[in-house]
Amino acid sequence: MQYAGWPIAVFGVIFSKETECGLVDTAKAIRKIHRLPEQLNAINGTISVVAKDGRLTRYRTPIGEYWTPPDSGITGAVYENQADRYGVTALQGQTVLDVGANIGTFSRRALAAGAAHIVAIEAAPDTAEALRRNLAEPAKAGKATIIEKAAWDSKGTISFEVGHGMGNTAVENAGEHRIPVETETIDALVSALGLRRVDLIKMDIEGSEPNALRGAAQTIRRFRPRLLVAVEHRPDDFTAIPALVNSIQKYPSITPGPCILQPMRHRVSPEFIRFE
Repeated sequence: MQYAGWPIAVFGVIFSKETECGLVDTAKAIRKIHRLPEQLNAINGTISVVAKDGRLTRYRTPIGEYWTPPDSGITGAVYENQADRYGVTALQGQTVLDVGANIGTFSRRALAAGAAHIVAIEAAPDTAEALRRNLAEPAKAGKATIIEKAAWDSKGTISFEVGHGMGNTAVENAGEHRIPVETETIDALVSALGLRRVDLIKMDIEGSEPNALRGAAQTIRRFRPRLLVAVEHRPDDFTAIPALVNSIQKYPSITPGPCILQPMRHRVSPEFIRFE
């Protein structure tokens, strides 16, 4: 999305005491958002509708065909996939938990990188249905398991905010589009599935990462998987999430991912942190 006020946001970032990125990374983030509209427009020209089924639409894209829910932001999903946001390679034989799987672009990429089994967790009903369709073949082959629940720190039911666009579903945010969803801990899911290994957990759930991490404590201690955890959703994520992870399991390598400009917050912050 183009943001006409981004020059003002830049000054806010430079003088902000809360900025987590240095000047070089800030400059890269500014250039990135400045080029984004042109890149998204180019991607739009490569996407076409293949079919519709109720509330879902199937698109043909440069990264394959995908079913999506209404207002899915498929262009953004293609952009993130092509940019290789998480830099995932060489997953031969590994078990991966995709927490906040959305329509499954990361799950498919992990399978293409050699993952033996994907557990894709997505709470939004329409998105979960699209996910099931997009992972139908690997699921049939026993390589993918789809869980339609919210990863949380306890089993139960919570109010879930269904937003617009890719990744805009957030737990316990104020809004008009709220629905009840079931919750479960990652520890309970891993136990129920009888997983003998967990090698990588990717987690991007719009600010609910702390809750999900607390519900994954046993899994993290037992398997010590690599973690890719989004830290762009809440102001204190960059410090609070590493502190939480380290209280569960010490990781010798903690590396911030690429920095992004968040114009409405007048800040630049890493998209995620990698724990290895």
